[in-house]
Amino acid sequence: MRASFIKTIIESARVDSRIVLCTAEVGFSLIEPFQDEFPDRYYNVGIAEQNLVGVSAGLALRGLRPVALSMASFLPGRAFEQVKVLIGIQKLPVVLVGAGTGLTYGGHGPTHHAIEDLAIASAIPNMTVFCPCDAHEVSAVTVAALELDGPSYLAIGRNGEPKFHENKLQDFLVGQASFSSLGSDAIIFTTGIMAIVARQAIEILKEEGFSVGLVHSPTVKPLDISKIVLEKKAIFILDEHTTMGGFCDAVTRVAVASGNGDIHVLGIPDVFADTAASRESLQKNYGIDVNGVVKTVKSVLLKKK
Repeated sequence: MRASFIKTIIESARVDSRIVLCTAEVGFSLIEPFQDEFPDRYYNVGIAEQNLVGVSAGLALRGLRPVALSMASFLPGRAFEQVKVLIGIQKLPVVLVGAGTGLTYGGHGPTHHAIEDLAIASAIPNMTVFCPCDAHEVSAVTVAALELDGPSYLAIGRNGEPKFHENKLQDFLVGQASFSSLGSDAIIFTTGIMAIVARQAIEILKEEGFSVGLVHSPTVKPLDISKIVLEKKAIFILDEHTTMGGFCDAVTRVAVASGNGDIHVLGIPDVFADTAASRESLQKNYGIDVNGVVKTVKSVLLKKK
C-alpha cells in the first residue's frame, strides 16, 4: 500500500505544483523518490506529530496542498488537538496519512496498534476518512483526497498486502462502495484489509451452502448509506479496529435507523492487546481472521434457520 501511495503522490505532484510532502521522521526507504524529484517540496519535521500538523496547516494557509505522513498509531491520536483546531475547524485541505493502521505492527505491542485512528478522525467535523484495502484503492483514494476542499485522513497498511481489485478503480467517488455482491442469507460490510478476509470467508461459506454478500467501502466517512439501508437481512460488520466508534459504529447507526436490528459486529473489543504478537495471531485471537468470520457467520445463520 505504501509504495502505491508514494507513487500516486509523485504522479500527482508532477501535475500539481501545490502538493508538498511532510513527514515526522518516518517513511525512510519509501519517501526518497519524492524527496529526490521534489527536494524543495519535502519537509521532515522530526519526531513531532503536533508540529507536523502545525506546519502542514501553515502550508495549506499559503495555498499549498500538504500531505502529512506519520504512523497511524501516532497520527491523528498524538496530535488530536492540532488536527481539530488547526485543520478541522478551518477546513484546510490537508491530507493526513496514517501508515500501519489496525494491527499492522502487531509484534510491537499495544502502543503501536492503531485500533482507534478511524474513530478519532471520524469524530472531527469536516474530516473525510478513508481506509483502502489494497494498492489499487490506495491510489484511488489518494487522488480523491488531494481533490477535496477540506481535510482528510487516509489509513493505510504497509507493503505486500494481497490484491483485492484486479485493476485500477475507475471513476471512484468519495463515499461510494467500491465493491458489492449479493447474498440471500446475509451481507458483510467491510473497510480496509478486512475486505480480503471477508471474501475468503464468503467462499468457504458458499461451499457449505450459505449465500453471503459483501459490501466494501474504502470511505469510512461519509458512508454509502444507500447500501446499508437496502439490506434487510442479517448484517455483519467486519473491521480491524475497535468496535467503539469508527466503521462498526457508523454502519450500525445507519442500519438501526433504517429498521434493521439483525446486526453483528466483528472487530476488536474494548480492550488493549495483552501481548505482542503477529498480525495474523491477533486477528485470530479476536475472531476476525477467515476462520473466525466463518465461525461467527455460520453460527448466526444456523440459529436463524
